[in-house]
Amino acid sequence: MEQQAIVREYRPDDEAAIVSLLSLVFEEERSVDWWRWYYQSGHSGPAILKVAVWGERIVGFRGLVPYRVWDGRRYVTACQATDAATHPEFRGRGIFRTLTQEAIREAERRGYSFIFNFPNEMSYPIYRSMGWTVLARPRMWLRVCQPGRQEREPGMATLDMFDSRFTDHWKVYGESRGASICKDAGYLNWRYASCPDRRYIILVEETKEEVLAYVVLRFGGAARKRAYIVEFSPGALDPAGLLRRVIRHAAHLGARVIAAWPLPGLAHRMWQFGLVPNLLRTGRFALRQLTGETPVSWQPVLGDTDYL
Repeated sequence: MEQQAIVREYRPDDEAAIVSLLSLVFEEERSVDWWRWYYQSGHSGPAILKVAVWGERIVGFRGLVPYRVWDGRRYVTACQATDAATHPEFRGRGIFRTLTQEAIREAERRGYSFIFNFPNEMSYPIYRSMGWTVLARPRMWLRVCQPGRQEREPGMATLDMFDSRFTDHWKVYGESRGASICKDAGYLNWRYASCPDRRYIILVEETKEEVLAYVVLRFGGAARKRAYIVEFSPGALDPAGLLRRVIRHAAHLGARVIAAWPLPGLAHRMWQFGLVPNLLRTGRFALRQLTGETPVSWQPVLGDTDYL
């Protein structure tokens, strides 16, 4: 009889082997510091972590990261299906499915409301067979910035941290937009300010007492010339005017391309700002119900994913 991989809970001494596996499978350098930040110090508690072991080797990994989520009616705890990795030598043995099924059972035991993620073309058929449904098909929109000197956009400040005003901003404007990860100051600081190996730029329009609007950018791509809009919260300001200022400010910072998924308040008007759809980059925003109901009108932004 062919040997089977053994699925078990993550143990603290597994860190280095898991990070090595993820670096191999995803062809990018992962670090133990990143691992501890993302999977152990999350704003809503430690993640669900399952590994597949073959002899003494860790050959598979599955992670589910919990979040406090506003589902459009109330706050629930849900989780995001993040890294799923199988060593190339052990693919085709059902390790991905087995790890995911074990993680689902653990999420149900914890009483989580649902699981969400952004599966790719290869993995979605497996997710669909395990009960996932597609909620949205977000498309990447791009704008090429005009070359030449760009002045710094007046009125936009740059912050290093998110203070309590951002929690107030979320309570006023976040819940009214429909379902979303709860983006209070604690979450935003964890997700963006404390990330150990990715740098984000926090732009804000503010008064001393109030955050009027904020945007989070991440620069990446060739020579870090692509500016991704990962968070966009216009508050009570005109979202069109805010986006125009962000585009000019990103160009001032050196961006040659602006990239974003459809933005709150502008989802059907992206073309009006010189952005065009990338016909080759359409994602899937998918969900599996556990103990709760399907969220109401969730429009994901790039920051909701686990890779920007």
